[in-house]
Amino acid sequence: QLPYPIPEKIIRAAMQAIRDVASNPEENKEIHEYVRQRLDIKETLSRRLKKLSPKNFENLLHPVFQEDEIILIVVGGVLGAIAGLLQTKVAFSGSAAKAKSAAVLVGSLISSAGFYFLSEYSDTGKSTDYDA
Repeated sequence: QLPYPIPEKIIRAAMQAIRDVASNPEENKEIHEYVRQRLDIKETLSRRLKKLSPKNFENLLHPVFQEDEIILIVVGGVLGAIAGLLQTKVAFSGSAAKAKSAAVLVGSLISSAGFYFLSEYSDTGKSTDYDA
């Protein structure tokens, strides 16, 4: 039985050995094959990811893209504004152009808010088992 607590130098040596085995798959084929078969990471991850609800899956991926999120939002906003201005210039002309543009803007805001709240509050957060 190992003494408690395990000495730090033994932990460091074990971690280094694990790193060495993991970084040299060609030299440690038997170990890698054994671990691959026993853990079956691909199948386990696939099965568990399929069980996640769309909202939970998004929450899982969100930290990965969080760093670039503000850039995507700003670029999307700028491109959307440019497209909207061009569309307004082309589609609405004449004396009622400002009223038509305001109506389209208000309608867009209302529909965007509706889609946002629908997506936020329609997800119950329950996982679905697709393997059944």
